[in-house]
Amino acid sequence: MKILLLLLIATSIFAQERNPKELLDLIQSKFNNIQDYSVDIEIKIDVNFVDAPNSNAKLYFKQPDKVKIKSDGFAIIPKQGLTFSPSELLTDSYSAIFIKTEIIDSFMVDIIKVVPLEDSSDILLSTLWVDPLYNVIRKVESVTKKMGTITIYLSYEHKATPMLPSVAKFFFNTTNSGHGTMFKNSDKSESNKEKGNLSGTVIINYSNYLLNQNLDDSFFVEEDEFDF
Repeated sequence: MKILLLLLIATSIFAQERNPKELLDLIQSKFNNIQDYSVDIEIKIDVNFVDAPNSNAKLYFKQPDKVKIKSDGFAIIPKQGLTFSPSELLTDSYSAIFIKTEIIDSFMVDIIKVVPLEDSSDILLSTLWVDPLYNVIRKVESVTKKMGTITIYLSYEHKATPMLPSVAKFFFNTTNSGHGTMFKNSDKSESNKEKGNLSGTVIINYSNYLLNQNLDDSFFVEEDEFDF
């Protein structure tokens, strides 16, 4: 017990001495080594006002922000955090503040507040639970201008792609004005327009990652693209 206590104290002291921006820059640098990827996704939606069955699709991503989704059937896709690129949170100009160290799901993490310094960012404030041992973000809580607060829990299980999540769980509660920015339908129809707050959860499972396929830019602008 004493050994565990000393370990926790030592880890806490080490985390306080760590520069939070350096840690986030390291995560982004490692992610940037992935030029592009494709992955199969399974989407499970439990949201008020949205009656949608589980759906499957193929997701394509290319640095820095090109996204394309192909789905054989109807699918409702969350727009935010789908690829979970660190660039979505870490703009060119931001302030990072270390808060404390804690344990989440048996992993020791550093809690870091990130404040974008650009008015153009839709995110007002993000809190990141960062694993400094595996250099991944395990939880995100973002306060946005249009969609209220969104919380994302991330799991990583693929040894071949340790920087990319195997599961992402979204929890949100947004006002009616944010409905159109939360989801996109694969049939090109507009997002749900029901009155009232939109709240619920979305779980995305990722499998069969293929990295660095040299996807051409033209692939992301074909007529049948389902982009964002």
